[in-house]
Amino acid sequence: MICGNILAISSNNMQLKSKTQNLLNKIYKKKFGHKDLNLKFHDFSDSLKLMELLVEIEKNTKKKFNPSKIKTIKDVNNLF
Repeated sequence: MICGNILAISSNNMQLKSKTQNLLNKIYKKKFGHKDLNLKFHDFSDSLKLMELLVEIEKNTKKKFNPSKIKTIKDVNNLF
């Protein structure tokens, strides 16, 4: 029970990482903050910009990731 509360507290205090912020600023030319972590890409982006973002993520990370799992800014933040 305590572990669940600790997990909830840590996920609420999650900050936007600098790599994620720089990547989003580069692609969308807009500033994003930690309040925007739950924004879904289909709410503010078109498919071309999303594909651009996925290509940049692939260049910047050395990890394998599933592009269909990238739905929110929080998902991108977790990759870095």
